Amino acid sequence: MSGKASTPPLQVRHQTLTLRSPLTAQQVEAWLAEHPGRADDLVVEVPSAGRVALLGDAMLLGLLALASQRGSRVTIRLGPALSGLDEPATSRRTSFLTTSLVGHALGQYADDIITSTREEVSRETRAVQSATLVQTQGLLLSGEAKSAVLDVWPSRYEEPVFDDIWLRSSPDAINSGLMRLLHRGLLGHDRPGSPVRHRQLRQFLLQAMENVVDHGASDEGQASIPGIRYVSFRRPYAADEQFDESGPRRAEGGSPYSDYLDRLSNALRQQPSMRRSQKPNWTLIEVTVGDPGVGVAARMCGDAAVYEGSFDEELAYFAAAFPVTGTSKRGLGRGAGRGLPIMTRAVWQLGGLCVFRSGRIRAFKHFLDEGGSWTLDRFDEKDQAVYSFTDVNDKPLGRIAGTIVTFLVPWGLTPQAN
Repeated sequence: MSGKASTPPLQVRHQTLTLRSPLTAQQVEAWLAEHPGRADDLVVEVPSAGRVALLGDAMLLGLLALASQRGSRVTIRLGPALSGLDEPATSRRTSFLTTSLVGHALGQYADDIITSTREEVSRETRAVQSATLVQTQGLLLSGEAKSAVLDVWPSRYEEPVFDDIWLRSSPDAINSGLMRLLHRGLLGHDRPGSPVRHRQLRQFLLQAMENVVDHGASDEGQASIPGIRYVSFRRPYAADEQFDESGPRRAEGGSPYSDYLDRLSNALRQQPSMRRSQKPNWTLIEVTVGDPGVGVAARMCGDAAVYEGSFDEELAYFAAAFPVTGTSKRGLGRGAGRGLPIMTRAVWQLGGLCVFRSGRIRAFKHFLDEGGSWTLDRFDEKDQAVYSFTDVNDKPLGRIAGTIVTFLVPWGLTPQAN
């Protein structure tokens, strides 16, 4: 690597993170900005089983994975609502830790889980979590957030806790699993959207999951990377709460999400002919695929030290991954460099917002312009402008482990071209 290296973050003795409800990406980002150093001990205080907003669980997993990889001792302290000796508290704790992605992250990345009565419950928590994943075939159906855990392989185990069909089966089996997840979890019984939109969503997911296998499951030496790999869905808002006469209400978490809702608002005001699916109760959906791997920049350059050096250099390696020719796969075999074009086309067809979070970078791209129309009248995958991001942070954010790929789309609405 080249470029002037920055001073590595200082190591500190102790850090504390208190989860507030709703857990948002901005809450985690703010904590990372205030605590850039590596801690010997990280304590995560969990007062109750609160609500999770846009990308909150994904960012928490990225934070916990990095702490684990850095060798920090992670302790989870549960509040009285999740700790009491009475049956309701015990049931709430079990439900929270076994049905939500946040609960599984806390259970699997923690060295110790302590209740308010000073009971240590980490071993029993992980045993129940593992049994639950086997029983549900990796599906976590909790409130508005639905997830599929692809595999769980914390460093304390020699073998994976859970190693489902998702990562190692035939395309037909994976496609069947995705359909099961979509219908049971995300779409429920109403299943808005046409078969074409279902296919576009599955195309995005299949490529994103393949990226997890290719780039997020092992390091450069092909050693397995400990952690949780997952797909997460959320219907952030009921349709009747999203819009009033003046347009959509602001999304939790702010830009770029609020900006995207503004564009949807303009689409409704300026394009009264915007088509609806068969049912009027359309909704927004958030789809996230995440892994605890080495991240985009380190995968491209082959050295995790890129995250401790020049931010401009990290940005350059990150950008190099997105042209059609930008792949870190060894050799240029079949499929090399094809994943991103397929994913990008799917998001464009759905009129969505795409967000990448990796290392110290957050990059996002709108596929709706400010007036609410498609940004592209046609999709030419050979045109580099198709893959350029609307905005990328110009100063480094707090580092997370791995890569988070998210898109937000209006499920049941179809934008129009200019």
